[in-house]
Amino acid sequence: MKKKKKVLLAEDDSACAAVMKLTLGREGFEVVHAPNGRVAVELARTEDPDIILMDVNMPEMDGVEACRLIKSDKAVRDVPLLFLTANDSPADIVEGLAAGGDDYITKPPLHSILLARMTAQLRVRELHGENISYLEALHAMKRDADTAMLLGGVSHNYNNLLAPLLSTASMVGKAVEMGDQEDALEMAGEIADLAAKLKEVNDRVAQIRNAPGPGEGSVPLGAVLRPVGEC
Repeated sequence: MKKKKKVLLAEDDSACAAVMKLTLGREGFEVVHAPNGRVAVELARTEDPDIILMDVNMPEMDGVEACRLIKSDKAVRDVPLLFLTANDSPADIVEGLAAGGDDYITKPPLHSILLARMTAQLRVRELHGENISYLEALHAMKRDADTAMLLGGVSHNYNNLLAPLLSTASMVGKAVEMGDQEDALEMAGEIADLAAKLKEVNDRVAQIRNAPGPGEGSVPLGAVLRPVGEC
């Protein structure tokens, strides 16, 4: 039986929380509720959620501060966190993303948009986990100095590409909601370009994985480690 994805819902409005729990429960999610930011930080560390939905304006600790604490904790910082709030000004969005949020959804959210963005963030986390597993396995081998150099280059390229991709992706939905199709199309192009470069990173790792055995040839390590996108 497939394990349910666990959602940590930080929402101080009990009525809103009840509706969200019912909605997400019908979609097959397990929902853990936090009535404020302080409790959300505690539950993020003890409940092992797959994704976090965080209101901003809450008592005791607001969502932005709770996000900062969660994203500063190595054990839970990779859990995708989506702000769910009525504060949709550009300044509020920038503050939330700067605190480490992965997306920003205005309340009340359209059911389809909320699920689509949650699914997208969960998929990104899954792929990120797979890549980390591959890199950790490669690192464990520690065959020679070239392998260590390769790990450093792959990690650097991967992180430099993933951060702007996620940031741009989070803004596409906002542009669509605001009817700014031109900006949305431009950002979609940027995402496609970044995704292509991430594929380039994986292709270069494949060069090492599929390289001939000792004595059968050499791996073009310099080409593998050059910055992504460089001619």
